[in-house]
Amino acid sequence: MNKRKMIVVDLDGTLLNINGGCSKKTKRYLGKLKDIGYIVVIATGRILRDAVSITDGADFANYVISNGGGLIYDMDNKKIIEKNEISKKELRRIFDYYNEDIDYITMCDLYYYYRYGDNNSKMDYFYDRKISDIDKFIDNSDNILHMIVRFKNNDLALKYNKLLDNDNIDVLLMQDSFTDKKWLEIFGRDVSKYNAIKVIMNIEKIDNSDVISFGDGRNDIEMIKNTGIGVAMGNALECVKDVSDYITISHNEDGVMYFLRGYLNEDDLVG
Repeated sequence: MNKRKMIVVDLDGTLLNINGGCSKKTKRYLGKLKDIGYIVVIATGRILRDAVSITDGADFANYVISNGGGLIYDMDNKKIIEKNEISKKELRRIFDYYNEDIDYITMCDLYYYYRYGDNNSKMDYFYDRKISDIDKFIDNSDNILHMIVRFKNNDLALKYNKLLDNDNIDVLLMQDSFTDKKWLEIFGRDVSKYNAIKVIMNIEKIDNSDVISFGDGRNDIEMIKNTGIGVAMGNALECVKDVSDYITISHNEDGVMYFLRGYLNEDDLVG
């Protein structure tokens, strides 16, 4: 490798297969690329602890961008590089809109998904926590990095996309690749995966042209469009494929490794 390069991978629909597993072959390959000098970055909407757990420790990564860009974590040195919280004032303003249109709202920090509403559903996931007193929760919370707002139908998601947005936060309309279900994700102002990638590029002294990013969803569009090489998964939304430089095979077929092996020509070094 003549120049240092960065590889950025989304998790759901990209590195993870349809069952939520992470391919051992791809993890091993990324780990070997890391060993020969590539900077490997996970960029996900999941919380930090979930992102590390679902990838069996994320040992193949130098950094984890979690919470859709709200947190940058240095895996090698086990430290937070940057985090961007949503203010308590904004949390309260968003909850002023809570009504029967909304299924539930999830607030995310580094460690848990805190859900308010939908009180009849079971919370089976280890990192899920139910919130009953939202005022008390906000009073005692200092680390909410992003929020997820689920609605009764897609039209309501489109409606509230305009209602909730203001100068202090960013609201992103999300869409499931398989069911067309839409929801909103909310971040601090100017928080995105790509802005977090730029922070790591600066730390590692890597040019934007030497960044390869992989994704499948709406929150990947900015990084796919703006990094040197943007790669959409075969299962990606059409709006992601439309802005990509390349399209690889699906997340169920080790699409990340498949593309890198053909593009980097490093198999003589990594085996």
